[in-house]
Amino acid sequence: MLKKRKGFTLIEILIALVILSMGIAMLITMFTVGMDGVIANQVRTQATNLAQDLMDEIMGKEFWDPQTQSATFGHEENYRSEYDDVDDYSDWKNKIPPLDVMGSSVGTAYADFTRSVSVAFVSAYDLQTPMGTGANTPCKRIIVYVEHSDIATVSLYGLKTLSVY
Repeated sequence: MLKKRKGFTLIEILIALVILSMGIAMLITMFTVGMDGVIANQVRTQATNLAQDLMDEIMGKEFWDPQTQSATFGHEENYRSEYDDVDDYSDWKNKIPPLDVMGSSVGTAYADFTRSVSVAFVSAYDLQTPMGTGANTPCKRIIVYVEHSDIATVSLYGLKTLSVY
């Protein structure tokens, strides 16, 4: 009489290996998807930091040009370090890599980012006030855009108002 042997058959071992390999493949997929999300969030954070840095710089400038006390949209100065009012940043776009106000690189971690700025008066129509359609208000809308190939454009909005004291 034959004794029953205890153990696994070759088919049982193969089925266990297939199930185990499918589980490992799913774990690796989840890990790579998670890492992609972490990298995208890191790039988005860097873009937000670049946008906030430039917005802080712009918000520290005068509402009007100090010499003329009027709005002259565009760069009347040659270098960003000479910008003295918010309007100087209108339609400004930096080179790659981004530079600080003195023209130095902000670091190799930001090498693939570009920044641009839009400045415009806020009209009374935008604010839905009874001042009349299209009348300019003593407010300027500033939008800083930061672009990178791995993320959608990060936009940071600011509002500079004319302070009278």
